[in-house]
Amino acid sequence: MSATRQVSTVHELALLGLACSGFLAVASSQRLDVATLVFCGAAYVLRLAWLALPRRFRIPWWGIALPALASLWIASRLPVGWSGLVLAALLLATAYQMWAGRSGRDHLLTAALAFLELVTGALLATGAAYFACLGLFLLCAMTALGSGEIRRGLERPVRVPSLAPMRLGARLTAFTLCLGLSVLMLTAGLFLVLPRTARVLADRLPLLPGRHLIRLTSQVGLGNIGRLKSDERAVLHVKPYSRQAPLGLKWRGATLSDFDGRIWSESPADRGILRAERGTVAVADGWQRRRPGARALYRVEFSDLDSDTLFVAGTPEFLNVGAGRLLQTSAATFRLASGGAGPVRYDVSSFLRPVAASTEYHAPPELTAAERERCLRLPALDPRIAQLAATDGAGAADDFERAHDLEQHLRRDYGYTLQMPATAPRDPLANFLFERRTGHCEYFASALAVMLRTQGIPARLVTGFESGVFNPYSGLLTIRASDAHSWVEAFLKGRGWTTLDPTPSAADTSPAWLSDLRLRLDAADSFWREWVLDYDLARQVQLVDRFHPGDGASIWLARARNAVRVNASAFASGVLVLALLLMTGWYWRRRWPRFHRTLPGRAPAAAKAYARMLHVLARYGLRKPASQTPAEFAAACPDAGLAPLLQAFTEEYLRLRFAGPEETSDANLPRHLRAMQAHLRGAR
Repeated sequence: MSATRQVSTVHELALLGLACSGFLAVASSQRLDVATLVFCGAAYVLRLAWLALPRRFRIPWWGIALPALASLWIASRLPVGWSGLVLAALLLATAYQMWAGRSGRDHLLTAALAFLELVTGALLATGAAYFACLGLFLLCAMTALGSGEIRRGLERPVRVPSLAPMRLGARLTAFTLCLGLSVLMLTAGLFLVLPRTARVLADRLPLLPGRHLIRLTSQVGLGNIGRLKSDERAVLHVKPYSRQAPLGLKWRGATLSDFDGRIWSESPADRGILRAERGTVAVADGWQRRRPGARALYRVEFSDLDSDTLFVAGTPEFLNVGAGRLLQTSAATFRLASGGAGPVRYDVSSFLRPVAASTEYHAPPELTAAERERCLRLPALDPRIAQLAATDGAGAADDFERAHDLEQHLRRDYGYTLQMPATAPRDPLANFLFERRTGHCEYFASALAVMLRTQGIPARLVTGFESGVFNPYSGLLTIRASDAHSWVEAFLKGRGWTTLDPTPSAADTSPAWLSDLRLRLDAADSFWREWVLDYDLARQVQLVDRFHPGDGASIWLARARNAVRVNASAFASGVLVLALLLMTGWYWRRRWPRFHRTLPGRAPAAAKAYARMLHVLARYGLRKPASQTPAEFAAACPDAGLAPLLQAFTEEYLRLRFAGPEETSDANLPRHLRAMQAHLRGAR
């Protein structure tokens, strides 16, 4: 493969990297339609395979334009809105230009479109994946710039310019400084400014397409939560403030008491607002707050979850939603008055578990007649469901044992699966209990709640998340969409609302390396949110407070001074040894080349001196072509002042190289080289 072909391939690979990095930056925001994702992904993969071919064939422009237009037409038929359509058009235009570009102007247009994609990704993306896309873009941009210059140089005839008027060093230094400052300004804007304003722009500008949020609404049909089980996005991040972290607990969200046979929904009576307050709110009575036991203080944050419901673990006693207004409903559900738009953060103080030796007793309040009737209401059911509930709970002494027997029956005799029925059955609950006998959490929870109601025990469905995983890399508890769960709360006499979970545990089939990779990526996203997106003035003041006199850095400096005083002799000895090493290095810095030439088995001194001379001339823009001999190179020197010096050096080199060291000495070569360097510096 020729040099021009190799450089051209590197240049096209760099342009492909630019387009891919812009595409991935936008795709990381999860706001692209399926058609655009498939077409652009296939275009980039095929382009990479095409560049790897030894003999490339040319694709006509219509062979690229027609699939792009078809993808744009499919995107227009999807519910993406006109803003999503504009975004799809930008990505498809970049992919088309990458394939159809031939000239330098086409390549420049491809780079400009890729940069526009990167800026769009900065406005839309909120994860650390954008940082990787930015790094890839900068790397490919430098490669494209360098390979493009080399490519243009190879395509033009080589000319040896005059050295005197060039001032190559100054120009190169100025160019390097300008390029470095431009990269820094571009990186600062893309890395810090645009991502931090993306949330505001998304709310203010209608041209930005909406993010694909995870929805956990106040209506849950049989099978809805099961669809979330395949989504591995992290939706909740919990930062524990106390030693007692809320691990292995259910994160309670909304309570649903109305059931029509297929869909659970929130009753209008359950939406009654008990309080609407700001700041820190006590949400438990005085007895609960005085109750001895383990408690946890933690912060919850979510941004990809479309819900105004707050998710809490344990029994919440205090809640703080910051500047927002907290709503507490009659069904013990907590909501934000402003809805769930944007990132949501709130602090919770929860009661986790009582002291083992505690024998205190607190009678729970009884249900009102309206609440009992609402939590016992049933639609038209298959009569076998009531018979099954009566049979399984026949030997129970009270409601608690009956509820426990029904829970264990479902956990023991039924299987867990995420596979949905091929066709929706007419009675999904009866189909689950008597035919399929497998399902996921909504089926188990719905079956238990309905069977409890047939036995006169008030019950309701609860939606939320299951436990989560502690991330050792970020120190946060990570809860994913796949942790979405539903369970049952039954009102038992003398115990109040009691949590029951009839769903059997599902085995985690993910390989260990994949789970560890998810934790690492989630830690990177958490770092991005904390130190880039959320690094506001309050966080900056908090960071400055850590370095207050007497804290942080001052304590570290005081410890360092004490360590120096205690180990003064060892510190002085180390400084002396370091100074001796520096002096020895400075001494040998100039003498090593002369000593190196006298070592046995080395290359001849004349060859090394001549290579040194060529290196010096190359720094000033004068390079020796491989086709010229040393004598021809000296005779063709364009600089009149440099030519006699180069001629003298070449003659000494030839005598030393071919006549042998006994005929002449190599002491003249450094003298001639210094004279040439002095002339070149003066010519600048």
